[in-house]
Amino acid sequence: MSARRALLLALVAISFVVPACKRKTPPVAEAAWLGPTHACARIKVAGDVRCWGANGDGELWLDVPAPSASQLVPAPSLVPRDVRALGFGLGFSCALEASGRVRCWGVNDEGQLGDGASAPSRVPRDVAASGVSAIAVGARHACLVAEAGALRCWGANGAREVSPAEPEPRVRRPLRVELPGPVRAFAVGDAHTCAATSEPRTLTCWGESAKGRLGEHTDELTKAGITQLTAGAAHTCALTDAARVYCWGANDVGQLGDGTRVDSARPVLVARVDGATAVRAGRAHTCALLRSGTVACWGANDAHQLADGTTTPRGEPVPLHGIVSVREILLAGDASCVLLADGQLRCWGKNDRGQLGDGSTTPHDVPMPVRFSLGAPRVVASAGRY
Repeated sequence: MSARRALLLALVAISFVVPACKRKTPPVAEAAWLGPTHACARIKVAGDVRCWGANGDGELWLDVPAPSASQLVPAPSLVPRDVRALGFGLGFSCALEASGRVRCWGVNDEGQLGDGASAPSRVPRDVAASGVSAIAVGARHACLVAEAGALRCWGANGAREVSPAEPEPRVRRPLRVELPGPVRAFAVGDAHTCAATSEPRTLTCWGESAKGRLGEHTDELTKAGITQLTAGAAHTCALTDAARVYCWGANDVGQLGDGTRVDSARPVLVARVDGATAVRAGRAHTCALLRSGTVACWGANDAHQLADGTTTPRGEPVPLHGIVSVREILLAGDASCVLLADGQLRCWGKNDRGQLGDGSTTPHDVPMPVRFSLGAPRVVASAGRY
């Protein structure tokens, strides 16, 4: 272990034991959402939403004048306090509110805002007025689950990732995707989409087909019962009723977790991951949350996505050291975060747009606390959109 890594781990450990009476206790999170270049969290007790990272297109919806900036630490956002879910793409954001309403804001060149227009907007635009139970956002397209489990998608459709039946390269309003039954789980990748239905049990993927990302021979997986789906740039993973994880698609950096570097259209069982309660995919890395409250990760590691002290990709899961009592895992792009049971949010990996929320643009190879400051937020100029 390098001296720098040992020091960082020691500092992280110290943060758990400093007596609270000697310092003001910073806010903690009750929910968090991570995108490729920006993130948000809802603060426990106070209930307000704070966001950080890329903001060149207004994707943070900040309550401060920072229209062309990267926000390096969490700042107050106008996202409603009762937000149920947030989804982030490249330059745009979408919110699912408690009422079932969905709104999106940011770039709109591919119809990402779902409002029927092509103009960008720093003010949220209505996608659906009510009745939505879930959303998922990819790089340039998004989907929602509406009444009776119907799936509707919109945005970039150059690879027919919005709908296999729609030839238009851009879909500017939510379009229903015909599936055999109500959706139980779904995931949106960079240019592909997957959905699992409950009755009958099916798995359907569409969009870009290279490297096997649409899957083949999935009968065994669907019989096992799919409870969660998650998609990276070119791979997809599923969590089954038996708490096992299967992945398919690109495997050039081990993102399928089967110990090989061979792409596979057939779902493969991830090695040494039993008792999983959640699975999440970044661009080319994947993590599973286990019943023990610990985390195992595999795949790309060039930006320290796996927090193992190296930049070596891993074809099989490696444990996330020093972190326990994890409540939720968050992955997007080349960054990762864990939300702990006590509300601490810790992130690592790529940080070029301040998406780790620690006040810097320095990548980190160990989980570092997001700085939920009691003081005024810090705003710095952005060098570019992404």
